[in-house]
Amino acid sequence: MVELGGLLCDTIVQVYGAKELVRRFSDPPFWFHALSLVIGFDWNSSGTTTATLSAIKEYYSRHPGRSLWQVARGGGTCQRQGRRSRPRKALAS
Repeated sequence: MVELGGLLCDTIVQVYGAKELVRRFSDPPFWFHALSLVIGFDWNSSGTTTATLSAIKEYYSRHPGRSLWQVARGGGTCQRQGRRSRPRKALAS
């Protein structure tokens, strides 16, 4: 799930640009849910958004040179635990 989700995101960024990937992520009922189904999550399970973002975040943590953006998720968990991440480059079109 991690590799497939990351490779799909990489492909969208290469073909359409990073802004298009973010635009697609912002459509949870359709596109984002479809992505979670394609990478192997059950269609009616709770937590698909969290699990999908976790898989994509893990992919980009394994391949740090591929991403122009950073995945943040967890309802403020990182902030509550005092962890800070280095800002990434701004989105490129």
